[in-house]
Amino acid sequence: MQKEGHNMLKLDPSEMKQAIFRLAHFNPTYKDEYGNQVVDYLVLDSLATYGQLVVTALKIRENIKKTFRLDFEEPEINASGKHLGQKEMIIYEEGRGFERPTFQILPKIEQKIASNLTQIQQMENEVIEGWKEELCNKYKEYPVVKDNIEQIVENLQLFTSKMFIRHGVECVALLYSEEQKAQR
Repeated sequence: MQKEGHNMLKLDPSEMKQAIFRLAHFNPTYKDEYGNQVVDYLVLDSLATYGQLVVTALKIRENIKKTFRLDFEEPEINASGKHLGQKEMIIYEEGRGFERPTFQILPKIEQKIASNLTQIQQMENEVIEGWKEELCNKYKEYPVVKDNIEQIVENLQLFTSKMFIRHGVECVALLYSEEQKAQR
């Protein structure tokens, strides 16, 4: 896997927000004995964006690169496909001859990923609405706050998105401080 530096910061705000939503359910400290967890999570997420379409590792690679600015090699993605197929989360079929292996997410897994995204979006909406109300009440003598509340929210979201992207490693270390793997 290759990381593309701070290219994530070049995403437009809505793309950045979607990438963060997609990572919200990801536990960065969990890995199986082969270290599959990161790739598996990203492969599943990518497959969910394709729905029930049958795709190759090349399509998955392109999606991961576009969404998260991470570049995995096709053999890494194929190894993940085998692993996810054994866990009965996807249908993974080896290619025959010169054909590439194919991937297809199972409907129940696709639904779970979509449900997770919806829950995160709903939670964010509730928190933001509560914060907007609190801010407007606290500064009700300043109508400029209420008049510009949507811009204030947008700026907060953009700032936090960039902060999480720039300081993601530090965030993981803080959230999972007792985990030695996270510290490494």
